[in-house]
Amino acid sequence: MSNLIENSPVQKLVTALHQEFQRSPKAGGVMDLLGNYCQKETDWKCYAHFSDDCYTRNLIARTELFDLIVLCWGKDQVSPIHNHAGQRCWMTVLEGSIFETLYQHKSDSNVNHLEKGETRTYDQGVVGYITDNIALHVIGATPEKPAISLHLYSLPYDECNIYDPVTGEVSPKKLFFHTVDGQPA
Repeated sequence: MSNLIENSPVQKLVTALHQEFQRSPKAGGVMDLLGNYCQKETDWKCYAHFSDDCYTRNLIARTELFDLIVLCWGKDQVSPIHNHAGQRCWMTVLEGSIFETLYQHKSDSNVNHLEKGETRTYDQGVVGYITDNIALHVIGATPEKPAISLHLYSLPYDECNIYDPVTGEVSPKKLFFHTVDGQPA
């Protein structure tokens, strides 16, 4: 798990998320929990660590049911096109704005390619959801300013696939955290 401060808002969120996943496998209350936390709390700031080189993944909590991570995005920093290894992903914007572009992975006659779909922008407090059945995606900060987002992955996973938009090539990618409990990993 992690060294969350007892009775802090983020510790209460982790407890509530754990209870929600135990209560219902579909976890229908997760969007409300994340949205309410995002609208009212700021203790996530101690987990927000930026890098000039790339967006950062900062672990708040890992349980057997989920990972809760703060992602920090410099201006114009974006993820590669990726999947979620069969897991569910919720995202809410804590600060700034995040864009998401959806992609469908198509295979025709042994040739892989990606079909670009809609692009959406998420502002502070908006909660989004994606699974591999919905689409692959790329996300990142909008060009105007850096952004911070809170991501919840159920179940935890340590590897995903990265998709090359030109060649259609699929490559496995080991995932890592830049910080854990606010400390360099």
